[in-house]
Amino acid sequence: MRSVFSGSLLVGLVLAGAGPARADDQADMKALIDKAIKAAGGAAKLKALQACTWKGKGTIEIEDKKGTLGIDASMQALDQARLDLTAEIDGKTHNVAVVVNKEQGWFKSPKRVEAIPKDFFPFLKTDLRALRLTQLLLPLQDKECKLSPLGETKIDDQDAVGVKATRKGFGDVDIYFDKKTGLPVKCQTVVKDTKEGNELSHEFFFSAPKETDGVKHFTKVLLKRDGKKMIEIELSDIKSADKLEESVFAKPE
Repeated sequence: MRSVFSGSLLVGLVLAGAGPARADDQADMKALIDKAIKAAGGAAKLKALQACTWKGKGTIEIEDKKGTLGIDASMQALDQARLDLTAEIDGKTHNVAVVVNKEQGWFKSPKRVEAIPKDFFPFLKTDLRALRLTQLLLPLQDKECKLSPLGETKIDDQDAVGVKATRKGFGDVDIYFDKKTGLPVKCQTVVKDTKEGNELSHEFFFSAPKETDGVKHFTKVLLKRDGKKMIEIELSDIKSADKLEESVFAKPE
């Protein structure tokens, strides 16, 4: 079930590294992020998503197997998440809980609870951070977050413009915004395969934005791994919270 969870957070395709951004580039990127924040509902509304819950239903493909997937998610900041997953594949139902709590994490299956292996944990944290940066947007304004331009491109026939977000100690995240609406349409990063050590591209494609509690939030997500579709889900019941209880992200029992 590791593949089920990793798929639920998969993002990214590495692009060629960009040099230091010029002053004009910095101004353009600041304007781009400001536009995205405004389009999503404004800083105050996005701040409320610092803690949130949501549900998802869709399909999953792992190698040559296909099935259905349900997700019940709780997220806080950039480094706390709990996903309760139900996957039905080949007539079998798999129930797994996955918890990431800053520098700790656990898998829970019906038979046992185990720590997420050290070689796999950075993989999950990279995906989680990429997703949350795109969802929250506000951390892109932090001084520690360095932005460089990726230029314009087409994403599903939409004109889009991208930025690369870099922060010391974390993997780079590339985020693309619809040039017209300002809303995010894709984010991507790269992780290392835990078996072979090869770099893998992880991508999120976002669509069907709808307003929820004053935030215009994507409700459809297509996740790809090295260009191959792995998960396609539709989100519902997106709710913000002042703060989620720390017990949500504690070791499962």
